[in-house]
Amino acid sequence: MTTKELLEQRAGLILAAQKLLDGTEGRALTSEDEQKFDRLMADADAIDAQMRTAKRREAVDEAARSLEKPVTSIIAAAQASRGGGSEPYFGFNSGAEYQAAFRSYLRSGDNTELRVMSYGTAANGGYTVPETVEARIVEKMRQSSVIRSIARTTVTPDDRKIPIQNAIPTAAIIGEGTDITASDATFTQLSVDSYKYASRVVASRELIQDSGINLEEYVIRNAAEAIARAQDEHFWDGTDSSQPMGVIKGATAGTPEITVTTLGTGNATSLASADATVDKVLDWIYSLPVQYRMGSAIVTSDEVLKNLRKLRNTAGDYLWQASPVERMLAGGPAGTILGYPYYISEYVDAMAASKIVAVFGNFNYYEIFDRGATEIVVDPYSLSTKWQLQMVVVKRTDALRTLDEAFVALKTSAS
Repeated sequence: MTTKELLEQRAGLILAAQKLLDGTEGRALTSEDEQKFDRLMADADAIDAQMRTAKRREAVDEAARSLEKPVTSIIAAAQASRGGGSEPYFGFNSGAEYQAAFRSYLRSGDNTELRVMSYGTAANGGYTVPETVEARIVEKMRQSSVIRSIARTTVTPDDRKIPIQNAIPTAAIIGEGTDITASDATFTQLSVDSYKYASRVVASRELIQDSGINLEEYVIRNAAEAIARAQDEHFWDGTDSSQPMGVIKGATAGTPEITVTTLGTGNATSLASADATVDKVLDWIYSLPVQYRMGSAIVTSDEVLKNLRKLRNTAGDYLWQASPVERMLAGGPAGTILGYPYYISEYVDAMAASKIVAVFGNFNYYEIFDRGATEIVVDPYSLSTKWQLQMVVVKRTDALRTLDEAFVALKTSAS
């Protein structure tokens, strides 16, 4: 009988004894009532003894099961961190023991210690990196990804559907007894998935054994940057089908999801016409609703920036003025575009006919969803004939634009 069942049985006996006393209504117990009461309480005491024995047996069984695992100081620490329970503890990868075992795993591929500590990941063949390493991987990805550095990032444990607001609601002053007009805010629902980005890092065993290389930094520098670059391309122009939604998705002719300003005719491959082009750039900036401009930024390419800096007025003076004033020499700090900071992405299309060459918007409304922690699989066998060890790094991510009207795109003309 389980501890729970014993507790329920004991509670029933005590309740029966209480009802027996309540039924006397102030009179003395009869001899028969006294015998029945004493029998109920004796049975309850006997169950107490059974419960103490059952708890001791459970403790012995748990200790016996632990003998089947590699008994190390790490598992003792893991059990202490989890309070001795049987549920997975997902925060233990912050411990020093875990990090030491993880470093050993990177160098040798020996996962004995991690098999003890890693709950919920061993079956997948990969192990969650320590939290300190995870933080450095995420920071390296942020540094290597233009859009990740300015967008909102959320960590989610699973796939989910989230409500997306199509427009902000309106409000008005109403009189007493007057109906409140329905707001124009509407919502749709989008699914947040998890697209698996992976990178393979190979290192020679001589390099690992002889030079004392910091393998953590080696993996972070190579794998995190490779994954960040792949993600950044999709964050710009992802189709939302088998890859994240890019920030420019739907910035097309006809009925675009986000507003598009087209440069004047003859600007398909350059920003040659100063008057027409500057006017169009102003139209583009001011087409973003004013409520989104605070905190907004521009993402564009070096090519567009170079063309903008070459623009001159009829007197031959450059229209672009660097800031601050004391650094206004030609070629000095670029400052901003019409007062808004800009970021250069290598994944923006080259200037050609009908291409989106810049986006201006509030990137708080472009959200990146990282699914769980980064995982690493160390394979010491596949490249053993070359005396090399390979590590596969996996990061699952999705991204989407949560409010279309917070972004406006700049597009080259069709000719």
